[in-house]
Amino acid sequence: MKPEQNDKWLEATIRRAVGSEDAQFDAASWKKKYHQEVALLESRNTHTATTGHRKWRTLRTIMSNRSIKIAASAGLAAVIVVAVIIFAAGGGSTIAMADVLKQLQTKCYEFEMGVRTKDGASTSVKGMVLEPGKMRLEQRSGLGTISSIIDNDTGQSLILFERLKAAYRFDRKEAKAIGVLGFLILPRRSIEDLWGLKAGDEIALGKKNIDGESAEGFRVTQKDKEYSQTITVWADAKTGNPLEVEIVWQSNEQEKAVLELTLSDFRVIPEPNKALFSTKVPAKYTLANRQTLEQLTAKSDTTSSTAITFSPIMKVDGWDADRLAKVGITVCSWKHDVQSENPPMEWV
Repeated sequence: MKPEQNDKWLEATIRRAVGSEDAQFDAASWKKKYHQEVALLESRNTHTATTGHRKWRTLRTIMSNRSIKIAASAGLAAVIVVAVIIFAAGGGSTIAMADVLKQLQTKCYEFEMGVRTKDGASTSVKGMVLEPGKMRLEQRSGLGTISSIIDNDTGQSLILFERLKAAYRFDRKEAKAIGVLGFLILPRRSIEDLWGLKAGDEIALGKKNIDGESAEGFRVTQKDKEYSQTITVWADAKTGNPLEVEIVWQSNEQEKAVLELTLSDFRVIPEPNKALFSTKVPAKYTLANRQTLEQLTAKSDTTSSTAITFSPIMKVDGWDADRLAKVGITVCSWKHDVQSENPPMEWV
């Protein structure tokens, strides 16, 4: 198709999207204005998600038929959702979608995310994105602030326990081998997959009011044999700034939502602190290793009753830790005496 034909096709698409055949739209000027975004999309090996995609195979491996309930660290959820925003905005069916894509791929921003499981348990996480592929997630718990940093470009991830001044760092290969940190396997793969996708079947939802702002919505649904995800994106109809994102993971067999997420309060960070996204161990933090995690797990039963327990995976439909370990899922608990500012044991 010639460039002139492309322009005419784009103009016709915009007119259909806004519901007016008389709408005026200069495709050539629009592409000139957003030439960087257009070049970025054209340079990608874009593809549509398929039933057998490895992202979904990873989801089945982690969740299987047991509906893992996400607890203190919601790294799984946050990275999936941020990646999905870009995925949902990649179809180019309206001007607003292109604007959302520009905001999310050229600026550093932060957001708040609410997480709700099927049993009603909920938690909240603060997320920050430096650029596609680099993410920082923060959540307050009994152990103070727990931060998860993911650098998809290098394949490195870092988890920081603020009160314990302890850090755990691992790469893709180790992430696959360690069940205790398995909640980061899926987001890493998802961020690789979804940031390279080009949506082609999104549904326009029209407009609604969000906190006094006119918002335009889009919805994307992906289905696998066992699970489905529905992503709804609402963006400012004038500026294209993201306002709210909802994502629901659902079991096809039970037709029930396994996980519901809501992202809101998107804020652009004009001058981001790039050190916050580094996977290097910060000063005054001790690097823990896998043996340390296993020792903490074994020692947790002997810790005082005044301790606070943190576990990245709380329960899996009533299965105990021994049974979970047999299928490759480790429930690791850290207990910290609330009367002391020191770790319950020496980190090695």
